Amino acid sequence: MAKSRSSRRRAMRSSAKRSTQKPPPEGFPEENPTRPREYHGRRTMLAALGVAGAIALAVWLALGSGGSARIEGSLGVTSLPDYLNPAGLREAPIEDVLAPDFELETLDGERFRLSDLRGHPTIVNFWASWCGPCRQETPVLVRLSQTFRDAGLVVVGVNIEESRGAAQGFVSEFGMEYAVPMDFSGDVTAAYFGAGSGPPHTYFIRPDGTIERIFLGQGSDDAFEQLSAALAASLSEPIGPGLLPGPKAIPTDRLVEGRDVGGLIGNVAPDFLLMSATGGRWRLSDNNRLGPVLLALAPPGCVDCAGTLIDAVAAAESAGVTVVVVAADGLGDGLNLVWRDDVAELFLATSSLELVLIGQDGVITARAESGAELQRALDSAGFVAAAAGTPTS
Repeated sequence: MAKSRSSRRRAMRSSAKRSTQKPPPEGFPEENPTRPREYHGRRTMLAALGVAGAIALAVWLALGSGGSARIEGSLGVTSLPDYLNPAGLREAPIEDVLAPDFELETLDGERFRLSDLRGHPTIVNFWASWCGPCRQETPVLVRLSQTFRDAGLVVVGVNIEESRGAAQGFVSEFGMEYAVPMDFSGDVTAAYFGAGSGPPHTYFIRPDGTIERIFLGQGSDDAFEQLSAALAASLSEPIGPGLLPGPKAIPTDRLVEGRDVGGLIGNVAPDFLLMSATGGRWRLSDNNRLGPVLLALAPPGCVDCAGTLIDAVAAAESAGVTVVVVAADGLGDGLNLVWRDDVAELFLATSSLELVLIGQDGVITARAESGAELQRALDSAGFVAAAAGTPTS
């Protein structure tokens, strides 16, 4: 595997050089073959040692420690869940086609999933610190990230098979404040590049996840700026930098082998992000890691939901289960999330109150429509757990 990655890096370096280096002027040899090579004693030796040291440092930065992910899960290219691709559209690095989804660890140690940005116009730039055109292209990407951030445009810089040290040096040098997923294995890069040229590769992605434009090699500042402005203008109104609420792909480390994803008992619960009543953001997969969760979904116009919720909250809290009320009418005294139809549909909650009990492993343990029914499910499962987290602002 290491040999394969090394060969891939050499091929990309060679390709990048071929596309950017100018040949020497005609009739002007690069070196006079008849010129004798001279030895200058100690000066030559010191210079040679300096060159060797620089090469060793470069190799250490490129191949040294920190060349693997620290978070769990099957990182790399991954399929979209059906609920994020209901029409079954093709995924490929081709214009007017859905961009292949992927999950990687960022330079900051966070989990990054491309499909989480659905709804945002997005620029995905593949780069490496040794790539000359990448160095020339990065300043405009930094500028675009700052200019269009409040409109909702997101810039992502995928680092290609380098160590954290090499990537951090580049990020610090250029002041990159956007997410930098680390493609340590090169699998995502290979899927996006195919047999194409070396970096940089840049993909302009529409809010619906389809690719608007692809640049193989360095793109012009003017072209990048015009495309960014057009994508930002495609939004009906500015949406800001925070992730939009709605269904999200389940992190790969939360998938359970042999279990489907869905809203029924025994399924892995679909993931989602919703706004809280106080303006924070709450994501199921983040909080469910900390303990079991009861989702109380109360659709608009729900009749007699308030009384049922009182009983359900009491039963769940006594068993150490965190209760999350997703309601259109501000019901409940605990954690309230703002209702969204697309999230409710994931859990088959469209006409009446649904109580969905999710274990800490992310699997739906029970569904109930009353406090008494929920209490029986809790007693049967023997739920005792610590409370889960709260929304972040």
